[in-house]
Amino acid sequence: MSAELTLDIIRQMPKAELHCHLDGFCRPQTIIELAAEQGIALPTTNIDELSKMMTAPLDCPDLVTYLTCFDIVLPVMQQPYAITRIFYEACEDAVKDGITYIELRFAPALHTKNGHSYSQILEAAIDGVNMAQKRLPITPRIICCAMRQMSPEINREIAEICWRFRHQFVVGFDLAGPEDGFPPDKHEEAFRIIREKSLSVTIHAGEATGARSVELALHCNAHRIGHGTRIIEDERVLQEAIDRRVPLECCVTSNVQTKAVAKLEDHPIRKYFDMGVTTVPCTDNPTVSGCTLSGEYYMLHKKFNFNVAEILRMADYGFRGAFVPESMKKRLRIEAFVKSLKVLKENGIDISSIEADAEYYHKLGLTVPPAFVPPVRNPPLTLALIQQLPKCDLDCRFIGSVPIPLLFKFYQDLPDDKRAKLPKFANASEMRDYMCSKDDETYRTRAKTLATKLLQTEDNIRTGLRGILEEAHADNVVYIEVTISPIFHIKGGLTMEQVVDICIDEANKFGRLEVKFVINANIQSLSPIDVHKLAKLAVAYKEKGVVGFATTTMEITERTMQYYQETFTYLRDNFMPVTMFAGEENLDSVPCALVRGGARRIAGGFKLTQSESILNDVTSHNVAVLFHLSQRFNQAAGWKKTPVRFFFDLGVKVAFCSIHHSLANQTRSQQLMQIAEESGLDALSMLQIIDNSFVSIFLHYEDTRKYRKLFWEKTEEILKDCGFKSFFNYSFFSEPK
Repeated sequence: MSAELTLDIIRQMPKAELHCHLDGFCRPQTIIELAAEQGIALPTTNIDELSKMMTAPLDCPDLVTYLTCFDIVLPVMQQPYAITRIFYEACEDAVKDGITYIELRFAPALHTKNGHSYSQILEAAIDGVNMAQKRLPITPRIICCAMRQMSPEINREIAEICWRFRHQFVVGFDLAGPEDGFPPDKHEEAFRIIREKSLSVTIHAGEATGARSVELALHCNAHRIGHGTRIIEDERVLQEAIDRRVPLECCVTSNVQTKAVAKLEDHPIRKYFDMGVTTVPCTDNPTVSGCTLSGEYYMLHKKFNFNVAEILRMADYGFRGAFVPESMKKRLRIEAFVKSLKVLKENGIDISSIEADAEYYHKLGLTVPPAFVPPVRNPPLTLALIQQLPKCDLDCRFIGSVPIPLLFKFYQDLPDDKRAKLPKFANASEMRDYMCSKDDETYRTRAKTLATKLLQTEDNIRTGLRGILEEAHADNVVYIEVTISPIFHIKGGLTMEQVVDICIDEANKFGRLEVKFVINANIQSLSPIDVHKLAKLAVAYKEKGVVGFATTTMEITERTMQYYQETFTYLRDNFMPVTMFAGEENLDSVPCALVRGGARRIAGGFKLTQSESILNDVTSHNVAVLFHLSQRFNQAAGWKKTPVRFFFDLGVKVAFCSIHHSLANQTRSQQLMQIAEESGLDALSMLQIIDNSFVSIFLHYEDTRKYRKLFWEKTEEILKDCGFKSFFNYSFFSEPK
């Protein structure tokens, strides 16, 4: 029989605090001492009375009353040394509560009344980080807040100062203050500065106003949402947060006090969690709200019936949502999980519900319960094994993937006068030699030009698509996103809408694998007007079979984005997922794609490793990088062989796709095998790369989970049959003393 989960047990479990205001986490005794040192009058110097004045009751009548608690603290936080002391003491108190990672946020603009600069104020907080890291078992970081009610000019200046300290523990940028009447897009330039310098963003939203506030925050490239209590008022916005895995920093006690919810029982955190939202319990203001992070978890356990496995999952969500590089994030997650399991077992807590959720932790390289796993020699990776595995193809270009024998048939069926205008082929073999002779962009262009001319009728489009799907199905592809640019298939009299209708209808008829479409805009060949037309077409067919929009062939830079910004704003406003080609020649095209284009996936990304900041941005926020075997990829990345191993080891979510499948002259399995051989990747590493494709599908979160579950269940069966003894690359570690 399991023991009862208590507050003390939760306090011993490592936790991450992602939403905590520095001026809301102050010791009353410290405020008395600082006031005396600075000659500042307080309402009282009696610590009990002052503590009461600094803490809002649970039945606090409104937000205005709640905010009066800060009036006592801010006057004594105008000196840098005071900020350093309060920061360090906040970390001390956090450690006592079992917090091993904390992001403390504050607004430099609220601490300059004595004439200190924003830089001086930030440096004072950085001193607090340095002291805490050296003396305490905690990893502290800083989030710099802008204030909604302040001018865009001031917040832009804050942003400019903020990113300059990104290598000195400043990890994020926030927008706080009154929501009503102060939308975040008013400060869009500040957010753009921050994001284009690869700093992370969290925004207070959905607390005092509705889901529209959250929508605008997402439009401003928020990676996390502070509170998000009212996001439930718009299912589209809620689904977007779920699909993009945007964590909600849920401050339940604070939300009751500020009247974001009328009473505790009305808080939607339980519903959010059950729907798949990445819910992260936070305190907001421990002193003002009179709460601790452990107390918040315990309250969720007692009042909202979160069981032990769910408590542990939310704690892990906290570490997953941290604004730190992926390698540090993984270390924090592993250490927290191992210690939590040890604490639970030592206190007699039944962990069977966690063991039932073991698959989740396997992806971290953990056993449940944690244990040293001795090295196991698995069988070598073979082509036969890869051929058996379920696969996902996220970018199969319609032009370039129709089987060459079908293209030759289309060629033969042409009238003599039209065939005479094309290169001459006596048989399919000659056409194959013409189209696949070299892995060179010039030859690929002529091959795609020929294919385009042969795919202008309904019959050829239908037959060609069916051929693509037949080959994919034969290679065990269970989900495929076919990338098509309808504007290139209308010379025979079809409209773009008809081309899309034909493709969707044929895909539905095929029925042997899941087929979705991504509308493609060839930036090199099309005008910005044509690109916008394709974007509108993609939105028109959303939920009908089109799941995304993509740009190809040429990067969009900050200079050229002016011609396309309207298009990407339109796609963003309609929640259309975007893949953008970036990072081939101009590394700055990557932040341009992520920030201005709202890209969820990057195609190419060849030069990612040339910037640590951009690399961390991509890896920390789960941006998939699509790749395939090509000489262009290797040359641009500066490697003689495929650089996949380098990307993989650095934590980039590399996801294989076939691109121009017919021009590769190899099956997908053969390409994956070649990648493994050239990169020195074993079977378990290749599984992770294939899994990356399933993770990055442009479907709703629940559908993505379905395909990942199918992949792992079938894969484990296949591996067992092939003599594998372990199915994950477990990390070797010793448990903390």
